[in-house]
Amino acid sequence: MSAYLRFHDYEITPPIGGTRDEFNEGWIGWSLLHTGTPTGWSLTPAYKGIKDVALFDRTYPTVTPAFHPPPLFPLLLGVAATLGGADEMLDVSLKDIRLVPIVCSLGVILLVWLIAHHLWGAWPAFFSTVLLGTLPVAVLLSRLAKDENLLVLLMLLSIWSVLKLQLSGSRMWLAAASVSAGLCALTKPTGLSMVVALVLLFCIDRAWRNAFIAGVTGVGIALLYPLYGWLYDWELFVRLFSIHGSMVERFDVAVDLVGKGAVVAAPFGAGWLLWLCFSGVTFAKREALAVLLPLAAYLVTVAVSVDSFGLYGWYRIPFFPLLAILGGVTLHRMWHGELPHMYVLFVLLFVGCSATVFLPEYQILSRGLIKRGVGLMLLPAVAAAMPWLFVRMMGVWGMRMVLVGVFLVNAWMSFRLPWYYPVP
Repeated sequence: MSAYLRFHDYEITPPIGGTRDEFNEGWIGWSLLHTGTPTGWSLTPAYKGIKDVALFDRTYPTVTPAFHPPPLFPLLLGVAATLGGADEMLDVSLKDIRLVPIVCSLGVILLVWLIAHHLWGAWPAFFSTVLLGTLPVAVLLSRLAKDENLLVLLMLLSIWSVLKLQLSGSRMWLAAASVSAGLCALTKPTGLSMVVALVLLFCIDRAWRNAFIAGVTGVGIALLYPLYGWLYDWELFVRLFSIHGSMVERFDVAVDLVGKGAVVAAPFGAGWLLWLCFSGVTFAKREALAVLLPLAAYLVTVAVSVDSFGLYGWYRIPFFPLLAILGGVTLHRMWHGELPHMYVLFVLLFVGCSATVFLPEYQILSRGLIKRGVGLMLLPAVAAAMPWLFVRMMGVWGMRMVLVGVFLVNAWMSFRLPWYYPVP
């Protein structure tokens, strides 16, 4: 089901032009494969010799060599575009390059299952994968040809390798964890947070040798990116990152990252990430440290590095799989009638977010009115310890039917995304 929802209408939603960055990464990959020099587009003033190219009624200022993002993910897109028949750079299509992030997302779902099953068992793993597989905003984000989709796959692979290392002690898993973390940094600069998190995990366990190996390996692989810049134009590479560093101006984005919903720039799915964060806080225990520490490191890295270009929805891509691992534990306990406060919050966010989007535009009551009404009615009830009485009145099977209904509505919304997703 997760695969079907991701492949269904993937080439039209998000719409063409929702973010032009998808073409940038596809062009860089195609040009690297076919010309040996990365060509993309950029608005950064560091580049000289800009050439405007028109595509789909928009103008793209193309630059050569293009250094952002690192080449690992664009190369995968370039392979997909070439196999799809792109003979020229402008022939790169979303239909071809979006296959790469979707395949990555299926690997992510598998790893979410493996990690959750290892930590808590089969049923929490089932709820984790159903949650991640049907959540509309997660489905949409998994289609974007953005490097965060490869980044989160590598993060989860590193986490899974750490868990297997703790179980077996095999050096093979240490190598897998270290290389995966290093490749995170070669996918996107913010991926260096995974190297830091991995070293901290080993230090907490007093595995000093493992921490040293992971740090040296991760940093060594990450240094391939500046080497890549040196091979083409070191002066431009340094100037580019100096400009980006000087534009860092938002240190208050942590709340925006978890409290707002967006796929590109259009608001969509607000509230679900917040509920997942509550789940993370609820189960912030030592056995979840392998998940929480990389998540925290990534959050801090993004929060202190967002520049004046803005905070985009794809920065949130790694949050959903990591938090879904913890959300599955919460849902499993809710299924058995536990955690009434989380249950009421779950329903509140569903009604205030997914249900209001689910309603057709011609509904008599506006979405904003419903959101305000639900908030006014339920928030005081939550504050007044109403959850316990509410759950007692419904009973366990009533709660289960509501949870099933939430998942069915989310799956239907994911199936009909061209209808529900607001075009920016």
